[in-house]
Amino acid sequence: MKGMAMKPGSAIVDRPRTVTGVLVVIVGVHALLARFTTGVIPTFAHALRNADGVSELYLGAAAFVGMVGGFAGVLVVFAMTQGLRRFSVLRVAGGEALEANWIHPITITLSAGFLLLAAAFCQMTDRATYGTWLFELAILLALHGSARLVWLLSRLVTAVRLQDVDDLQPKATLAQAVPNAPRRVS
Repeated sequence: MKGMAMKPGSAIVDRPRTVTGVLVVIVGVHALLARFTTGVIPTFAHALRNADGVSELYLGAAAFVGMVGGFAGVLVVFAMTQGLRRFSVLRVAGGEALEANWIHPITITLSAGFLLLAAAFCQMTDRATYGTWLFELAILLALHGSARLVWLLSRLVTAVRLQDVDDLQPKATLAQAVPNAPRRVS
C-alpha cells in the first residue's frame, strides 16, 4: 500500500495497534487532567470510592473479556481452517491487515483481562485509585476488541454467504464452458 492513497477509515480498520495506542493515550491524558484538576474531571475513582464490591466488579469484567477472547480464538480458527475458495481469497486479499485484525481481538482481551486482575489487586491494597485507571483502560480495550470482533464476524458471514451462492450456481459443463471444444465420440 505504499505510495497509494489510503481509504477513509482504513487507519482504524487496518491498524488495530494504532487504535489501541490512541486509547492508551486517551486514558493517560484523562488521568493527568483528573490529577491536576481535582474534582473537575469525572473519573471512575470518584464514582467507585465508596462503593462495595469493586474488586468483584473488576473480576466480573475480567471474566467477560475472557469470554470475548475465547470467542475471538474460535472465530480465527474457523476462518483459518476453511479450505473453501472464498476463504482463501479473503485470507490472501486481506494480507497483513487481516492478520493483525485476527490476532488483535485475542491479544487485546488478554491484555484487558490482566489489567482487570491488576485493578482488583490494586483495590485490595492502598492503590485503589490506580485500579480505577486500569479498569478504565481495560474497559476501553475490551470495547475495542469486541467491536473489531463483531466487524470480523460480519466479514466472515459475508464470505460464507458468497461461498453458498457460488456453490448453488449450476456448474457449467465443458461443452457449455468451451462451446467449440472437440467432442468425444464413442
